[in-house]
This record gives sequence, structure tokens and C-alpha cells, in this order.
Amino acid sequence: MQKIVHATEVGSTLTYQKGSKGLAVYKTLDRGQYAIEANDIIMENAKTGEKVELGNCTPISSRKLFAANMILPQTELLQTFPGLIQKFFTNRGSSGDKDAWMVNYSITK
Repeated sequence: MQKIVHATEVGSTLTYQKGSKGLAVYKTLDRGQYAIEANDIIMENAKTGEKVELGNCTPISSRKLFAANMILPQTELLQTFPGLIQKFFTNRGSSGDKDAWMVNYSITK
């Protein structure tokens, strides 16, 4: 099943902690975005038509997040759906045009 969302609808990934750890964001957890099993994620700029393939994400269950008191390695959090979107904008150096970007992805469930 194909899904499309505005990039602005994707929550923040983490708050940086000591020792390369990250504190997961409760609002993003409440939206269920850490657990999204997205494949073939493609960012598409609605204004210019530019497309950037991000690949697949690695979901994390809320059970795992709660068991770890919401603190996991940054690398693990950045492989989730919101993490890949965050890395995309970080690599671009700006999220100022975030409202122009759509996130296209497929899910198997």
C-alpha cells in the first residue's frame, strides 16, 4: 500500500544525550511514527519535482522504547521513519523548505 504525507507531518526524532545516545520524542511516539515499517521511501519536492530516494527504515516498537526509558543509540533512532526524514533535511543543511516536500513510501501491512 502506497502512502504519502507532508514532511511537516513527520515528528522530531530525538533529543541528543551523552554517549551517542538519543532520547526519543514522546509526541513522535504518540503518533506511532517510530513503528512505521516503511519501504522505498522517496522524498519529492512538490514545487520542483525533485526526487530523492532514501530507501527503507528500521522500525522500533513502543515496547522497546519504554523498556529502554526512551533512550537508545542515536544511530538506531536515526534508522526509523522519522530518523531518515531528519537525516535528509540535516544533509541538505536546511529544513526551511520542509513544507514543499512530500514523503512517498509503501507499507506491507
